[in-house]
Amino acid sequence: MNQFTTDIVDALLKKQDITEVFRSHLETAVNTLLATELTVFLDYEIYDCIGLNSGNSRNGSYACKLYTEFGDLAIMIPCVPISKTTTNASPHESSVKN
Repeated sequence: MNQFTTDIVDALLKKQDITEVFRSHLETAVNTLLATELTVFLDYEIYDCIGLNSGNSRNGSYACKLYTEFGDLAIMIPCVPISKTTTNASPHESSVKN
């Protein structure tokens, strides 16, 4: 069994609401996905010396709240380096053009 299954079984045995289990695991999954996506985008691992003085450094992150049916998720959105972006669009604007 993995940790998700263990947490669900534990919550069911204690007769607790499993919504919090889903919420916490979804929050962890989304934050891990965003961090991994940044690593792929920059093409180097965190703390790798390849990124030093390359202009493609990790520029921190900002907090965002995502509202889901399982509850509010605290998401950390990584900041994209300016030198790697291809447009001057805000990170909140869609890059799809009609």
